[in-house]
Amino acid sequence: MKKENAFGLILALSLILSMTAVQLFLAGIVRGQSPYDVNGDGNINILDIIKWSESFGYSDGEDGFDSVVDVNVDGTIDLFDAVLISLNFT
Repeated sequence: MKKENAFGLILALSLILSMTAVQLFLAGIVRGQSPYDVNGDGNINILDIIKWSESFGYSDGEDGFDSVVDVNVDGTIDLFDAVLISLNFT
């Protein structure tokens, strides 16, 4: 890979990660709780993963999609959301 291409890729990934961090921060402010506490009980644990599993595989606009469970705000309930939830277990 050329240096120019690598730099562009790194820049693009940095921008995406920064945007995701801002979205997660704002989601926490709006909901008044951690964005990883998807069931709203004040704890981040296996019960949040169970709630995540109920919407797994759905995308924005589909019946069954739950925006609260889309913690990385990418429009799809996938393994990335489960990883973020589980990394924040309390």
